[in-house]
Amino acid sequence: MKIEIKKPDIQNADEIIKVNKDTWKTSYRGIVSDDYLDSLNSLDEKRIDRCMKQIQSNNPYLIALVNGKIVGMLLYGKSRDDKHKESGEINAIYVLKEYQGYGIGKKLFLEAVKYLVNENYNSMIIGCLEGNPSNNFYIKMGGKIDYKTECIIGGNSYMENIFYFDNIKFLFPDENI
Repeated sequence: MKIEIKKPDIQNADEIIKVNKDTWKTSYRGIVSDDYLDSLNSLDEKRIDRCMKQIQSNNPYLIALVNGKIVGMLLYGKSRDDKHKESGEINAIYVLKEYQGYGIGKKLFLEAVKYLVNENYNSMIIGCLEGNPSNNFYIKMGGKIDYKTECIIGGNSYMENIFYFDNIKFLFPDENI
């Protein structure tokens, strides 16, 4: 399986949102309410439009392609967290269920870290809902749970782990990035 990680073009916005929504429907089943997940529309025009505008302005996205098909997406940038104002953040990382377990998420993650380091961030955060198996991935990649916070999704309350990664450039000990 040949995996390509790259910056998307504006015409990829609908596929990015589709991957995001489809992954939510499979990854969060049993964690987030079924009613909320069933209400997600892969063709959310407002989200597609926002994605297109972000790609046009500062393009904070990465996509993973297998045989030309977008199978994963990642959104990164400056931390939105008041506690970690000087950090970068991976806001979203999603890989379609049938492509999970092939290292695609790790490739997206590491490529985003390179971009964050090149934008002069030394640390980063990632939020992950409790119960999501991806929590184990973030621990394996060197993240430590900094704190937990409540988040509201579809009117219901959930706990989210906020992972902190210090000295992110050390994720690449043999490279000058």
